[in-house]
Amino acid sequence: MKVSRANITTFLKRLIEDGLIKSTLENGSEKRPAYQLTKKGVKFFETVLPSHIGNVKKKMPAFPEELIALLEEIPETLEN
Repeated sequence: MKVSRANITTFLKRLIEDGLIKSTLENGSEKRPAYQLTKKGVKFFETVLPSHIGNVKKKMPAFPEELIALLEEIPETLEN
């Protein structure tokens, strides 16, 4: 799926207009601002997330427990 900069810009503008995100210079710049969820955005995210996770689980196969354990070790390995 190809996503253009114009698509992303339009998407971000809509999220801002809906009050779900706001731009910030923290971890960003005037030319390329960073974005963060607003309180309204956090509430919306918390409402949508459980259903999204359910949909992802339906579409993706379950991984064996051994693989999950190995994947969970990666951040620990990278930190050391």
